[in-house]
Amino acid sequence: MTESSTPDTGTEKKAPPQEFLSFLAGTNKGRTASELTASLQELVAAIEATRKAGHLIYKLTIKPVDSAAADDGAVKVTDEITVKMPTHDRPTSIFFVDDACNLVRHNPRQSSLFEN
Repeated sequence: MTESSTPDTGTEKKAPPQEFLSFLAGTNKGRTASELTASLQELVAAIEATRKAGHLIYKLTIKPVDSAAADDGAVKVTDEITVKMPTHDRPTSIFFVDDACNLVRHNPRQSSLFEN
């Protein structure tokens, strides 16, 4: 019996890269894609309500596995979803500074129309 071998010509075809959406669908058993969808909807609603910008950040951390499985090319994939919602402007209050450096509502340098 003779073994058949193909000569190494350097023209081996590599598998095409995995689509990111395919990877995302398999991450965390599909929960990550659902969380991103819900976070995006909440963010867009807050942007519409406040008319301010917000941020949605998806972070992947990929580390080699520290075990015998590392020899097989295994890696750990951890993801993180961070949402920075826009907020409404808070109202501004005007105060005056008195001689003791306290913040007071009435101007201490202005006399009152009505004496108590």
